Amino acid sequence: MKSPENVLTQHHSNFRRKIAVCVIVLTPMYVFADLSPALDRGSISIGELLTNPKIDVGISTPYGNVQTGDVSLGKQKMPRVKAEIILFDNQGISFDTYKYKRSYTAGFHEVGNIAGNSITADGNASLDVQLDYSKLAYKWWLGSENTVLGIGLGAAYYKLLFQ
Repeated sequence: MKSPENVLTQHHSNFRRKIAVCVIVLTPMYVFADLSPALDRGSISIGELLTNPKIDVGISTPYGNVQTGDVSLGKQKMPRVKAEIILFDNQGISFDTYKYKRSYTAGFHEVGNIAGNSITADGNASLDVQLDYSKLAYKWWLGSENTVLGIGLGAAYYKLLFQ
């Protein structure tokens, strides 16, 4: 009977062999593919997406309304990662993801006159916003030389939370 250490070592050895075979088989297809000069073999970008959200809130009643107008919430940077790689000579995988998370707090004070009576309205609001976005696509590149057209099939994940 084999010891657990020998079984684990044998399993890792088989796994390494499978990885090596995949690399040996796929590398020539990747390196020697006839790629259009309009396409790059691969790219990765890591950075930030700059946003400047604005909000306009209004409350209406039979006695009148209160409106904030456009309120700028300030510029916000969102971390973003995007990667693309060409497989073979006319197919590729594309990945893109970013996340937005921010808390907002605002208050208002309004004084008005309704039917000769002075009315004061005070309020505070707090909001936590979170947006998660990711997409993964498989693309086919049609064409030759310097002219190509990309067609893709993919999936996206959106998650938007307000608290």
